[in-house]
Amino acid sequence: MMKKRLISLLSAAALISTMAATPVHAAGNDWQKAYYDKLKEINSSVITARNMSFSLYDLDGNDTPELLVSRGTEQVCKCEIYTFNGGKAVKVGDTGSFGSIVYSPSTKTIATITADQNGSQYKICRMDKNKLTTVLTAKEKVQTSDSGKTSIKYTVNGKDAKKDEFTKAIDKQIDSETLVLGRGFSFSSDEMSYAVKGVSDYKTAYKAILTNRLKGGDKDQVFSLTDITGDGVPELILNYTDVYTWSDKRINYLGIIGIDDFGSDFPIDDKTTFTVGYNKKSKIICVTLKTGSSVHDQYFRVEKDHMHSIVSITDIAGKSKHTYLIDGDTSNKSAYEKQHDKYGKAEYDKLGKEYKFTKSDIASALK
Repeated sequence: MMKKRLISLLSAAALISTMAATPVHAAGNDWQKAYYDKLKEINSSVITARNMSFSLYDLDGNDTPELLVSRGTEQVCKCEIYTFNGGKAVKVGDTGSFGSIVYSPSTKTIATITADQNGSQYKICRMDKNKLTTVLTAKEKVQTSDSGKTSIKYTVNGKDAKKDEFTKAIDKQIDSETLVLGRGFSFSSDEMSYAVKGVSDYKTAYKAILTNRLKGGDKDQVFSLTDITGDGVPELILNYTDVYTWSDKRINYLGIIGIDDFGSDFPIDDKTTFTVGYNKKSKIICVTLKTGSSVHDQYFRVEKDHMHSIVSITDIAGKSKHTYLIDGDTSNKSAYEKQHDKYGKAEYDKLGKEYKFTKSDIASALK
């Protein structure tokens, strides 16, 4: 389950150009100047591609964020990680794939996962004294005998392992709550400034994000403004997926209202509908995918610095029976109904007025 979910998260990040990075709230501005100067240096030394991005997150728990730079969304693209040391932005290393890293807040580990038809590989690191230290490597390799019979070989830290040993080793290092980090902001001068150095008001920050996306050709997309966190400042939601907020006088990226774990048998066709709703009382967001009688619901809560996926539940209506999934794993009707009763019976309102990516709508929304 963990392997499948992590790979799907990374794949989704690449496909919808998710720029999942989250904010931190470190004091002082020394790191801000150092990171801003580093971003300007990178921006001036290369031809900045449209899909280049950066983000901030405190990876080692010292209350000062690291700077993550993503140069693309292809599987081979890694994240460059910089930390603040000696008054400068010092490069820690390169890791990750799809231009992102998978980070576990509770264990403070960074996972790099690659997969193809031959199996998958895990490399799990942790920041230690301004360097990346590998704490686990694990592989599962599909093997085919001369007779055509297939089997899977598992290794942990270079030694043969059983399937349960392989799974336990990974689960020990990767928490069930993972964040996909590395992408959040473009290399435009205003986004570099507002995300790192700060900005006096949210309207200026949001206008910059929207204007840059409009320049980038996102004319067919939509956006809305909704106070999801209940702090009196609306969040900016782009195309019902990417969520930005303004706190500590900086524009911050909370992540995506994504959708996954609905199973390979879930029917997708031209009649499939996708809706997003918000419950003001519980501050829970519900994403619903529906085709006929088959329904997938995914529930999110906005935490201080990221979008937290609570649970996903799926009811796939087959010809003779229903298949039920919880977080992508096969379940039963009773367990499905328990989660549905807990979250699905609430009323979820639309995420604010829908605006188009036009100059007039941007001006109207932020007047």
